[in-house]
Amino acid sequence: MPHLPHPLDPGGSAARPRWRLGASLALLALVALLTACTTGSNPTTPSPDPTPGGDEPPVGADAVYFVHGSGLGDATEQVVALFHTDDGVIDPTRPVEDAAVTLNGAVLAYDAARQRYVGSLPAALDPGAEVQLTIEVGEQRIEASGRVPQVATFTAPAPYTNFAVGDLVELAWDLEEDPDRYVVFLRYPFSAPPHEVTDGAARSTVLPEALVGSLPHDGTPVSYQLVAHVNGTFRGPAHPASSLGLATRTAADRYFSVGEAPPEVRYFVEGAKMGPRHQAVRVLMATDGVPDRSEPVLGLTGMVNGRALTYDAERGLYRVELPEALAAGDRLDLYFEGPLGAVHGVGRLPDQPRITAPTMGAELPAQSPVVVRWESPSDPAAFRVTIEGGPSPIESELLPGDARSYTFPAAALGIGDLVVRLEAIAHGSFSGPVAVGSTMGIHHEASNDVRFRRTVVIPDPPLP
Repeated sequence: MPHLPHPLDPGGSAARPRWRLGASLALLALVALLTACTTGSNPTTPSPDPTPGGDEPPVGADAVYFVHGSGLGDATEQVVALFHTDDGVIDPTRPVEDAAVTLNGAVLAYDAARQRYVGSLPAALDPGAEVQLTIEVGEQRIEASGRVPQVATFTAPAPYTNFAVGDLVELAWDLEEDPDRYVVFLRYPFSAPPHEVTDGAARSTVLPEALVGSLPHDGTPVSYQLVAHVNGTFRGPAHPASSLGLATRTAADRYFSVGEAPPEVRYFVEGAKMGPRHQAVRVLMATDGVPDRSEPVLGLTGMVNGRALTYDAERGLYRVELPEALAAGDRLDLYFEGPLGAVHGVGRLPDQPRITAPTMGAELPAQSPVVVRWESPSDPAAFRVTIEGGPSPIESELLPGDARSYTFPAAALGIGDLVVRLEAIAHGSFSGPVAVGSTMGIHHEASNDVRFRRTVVIPDPPLP
């Protein structure tokens, strides 16, 4: 059946050729006019001038009317256009102004400024809901009915799929009931020409090569939506191109891209033992997630909890000391600005753990591993254990937040007096141009350090 685009998809295909040329041209013109008078924001291409069929349209029992709904049921405001026709030609310059129009019992009144019948429903109708439209013009009566289509669910491509230049881009979806047609909309961030699928039984479509060729080929994310359309069924003197314009669309939360993306440059943030009072942060540049450790980012301006950061050139850190020490659970706010934009980091000082083993002053044989145990009121993001006093400090890897012990191999530790230290660590969260893996590195040291001694035990010589 010939059809007109719904206001959700301006620029859709013109009616299929079933009438003489004048009727087709008039229908194309009406597409543009209807779109211009609705709230759709996408541009439409110019259409030819309308071609009325005569000086005055037929009236009375011989009249035939063109009916076009604008997204009926999918919003509280309901809009219906009603125009005269003459010998199959729709005349958008001759609206019907004296009809009685109701939609699901709600009266739609004629708005002369918009040349539309406008009213409202108590709430938008759910997918699958019935829509009943009644129009009375003099002694003539038009009845139309339909159901709001279900919302399709995309099954392909996978979210954020990247296509090589020249690849076919196929979209696939699931839908329980067949609508009359579909329209695919692309945005990147500007709208591309819509792509119409005229077969309501279709569950996939390959985007035209020309359409894909018009998209950016630099990896720019392109969002895509599918609009399902239902024309409805008409009884009475309605033009064959009449439509209720029932439509639903998928959410604009799926993306694909074409071509290789340029390198992504972001900040890589490393909190260097941000803690109760002393704050230190290192900021590096990261390209495609890989930080450049050859030099830190200079020239940043920022603060922690409202106190300005200053740059320590010797250590390559941004530092500040808070006026008072924070307690467990207190919030740390990191903010800085640079050429890539602003970054905001938020985290809280984790609860303070306590070392329970080894005990203070313990003597342990050098031949045995050292098991460090602790307790903590809660699970932070991670723990780290350090033993100092040998040739160099020995650190554990980052341990999970539910860990409560760690074993150092005997061969990794020195001999003599050693000290065990423990830290609970929170990573915080970021907004802004920050690379994956960044951390605020909020540390809370254990309430106790434990000093112990490792000695070499020489066994007694065997008896003669």
